[in-house]
Amino acid sequence: MRPSRQDTPIEWLLPREFLLTEETMVVGTVLGSCVAVCLWRPRPQAAAICHCVLPTRVPMRPADGMGTYVDESLAHLLEQMQQAGGPRNLTARLIGGAAMKLQNGGDRSWETVGVANVAAARMVLSAARVPVVWEDVGGSEGRRVRFHTATGEVTVQSTAPT
Repeated sequence: MRPSRQDTPIEWLLPREFLLTEETMVVGTVLGSCVAVCLWRPRPQAAAICHCVLPTRVPMRPADGMGTYVDESLAHLLEQMQQAGGPRNLTARLIGGAAMKLQNGGDRSWETVGVANVAAARMVLSAARVPVVWEDVGGSEGRRVRFHTATGEVTVQSTAPT
């Protein structure tokens, strides 16, 4: 018997983190210009999620650790999913990439990093032939995300002030 949603543990994912699991849980994260990519496969069941900050490493820049860059993180997770049972029936959900307004009028390039993050995720998923079956991207508001690893379902709430 599968646990109810109320009994399902919540694992919180911070920026630059990723998770691959075959367990039933809910993974939560909060996004602005960052993106989360949720990978899900029904049989054998496996789920993965990454919370990436930047689209790709700038040449000659030292490593910031796995999880920072969309392209590297997704390539790593796709390889791990392959090792955990193959790519068949693998689908993706793509969330985030907002153009966030900065406090104090700072560097405006952060408004475009969200678009670049989404584009990088789409490029890697397309090259790997993993369909994006659902997305909630762009805009100017942050998002609270919940990824249900047993079903692949993603729920999103806006973090806009009320």
